[in-house]
Amino acid sequence: MSTAADRIAARRIFWALADETRCSLLEALLERNFQSASTLAAPMQISRQAVSKHLEVLGEAGLLRRSRDGKKVVFEILPEGLAPVSEYIRLFAPREANAT
Repeated sequence: MSTAADRIAARRIFWALADETRCSLLEALLERNFQSASTLAAPMQISRQAVSKHLEVLGEAGLLRRSRDGKKVVFEILPEGLAPVSEYIRLFAPREANAT
């Protein structure tokens, strides 16, 4: 990761993951992918609208994709969305580890 844009992408992901509710949403999608905001909101203590806003942040960070399943919008995790974080963390690894 050498560009400023890559570092900004990593920071955006860190910011998105810093919220406990957003992490809980990702964990729920890990258990069962392709869920709607309403389904994700049901076990939580917040509204569907609040869940939708959190999902929007996760999507903007590149961690989720939304798609249509009939009439409803569903969300799926994009594991490749964490790539900027992996690259960012490598910046702090000992130089010998970077050489491999």
